[in-house]
Amino acid sequence: MKLSALGVEEREGGCEAVQRGQEVRDHDVESRRPDVHTLISMAMEYAVQRLEMGDVVLIDLPEQEGEIEAKVVRPIDRTEQTVRVSLRVEGRDDFVKEWPLGEMVTVVRGP
Repeated sequence: MKLSALGVEEREGGCEAVQRGQEVRDHDVESRRPDVHTLISMAMEYAVQRLEMGDVVLIDLPEQEGEIEAKVVRPIDRTEQTVRVSLRVEGRDDFVKEWPLGEMVTVVRGP
């Protein structure tokens, strides 16, 4: 193992950050790597006017319990006061949802 001046372990196949003077064993490095089968989900709140085609948002539908994912499938229609978005939910026909400017939406995946 070789440490650079910045405390980064240099070795074939990549670098691993460590503190100066800290010894890193191969099994320690392996145990810190994320499991390739672990799904990491991250959602972000955006003002509705920032939506783009391909974004996946969480929405409430009256006939469904809880929030479901819907994908923006057509170019977005923006007016001075609203944003109209064509959405697709698996197992349903596409539909249009309209939000007032400034309303926040939860985006779970981008285009």
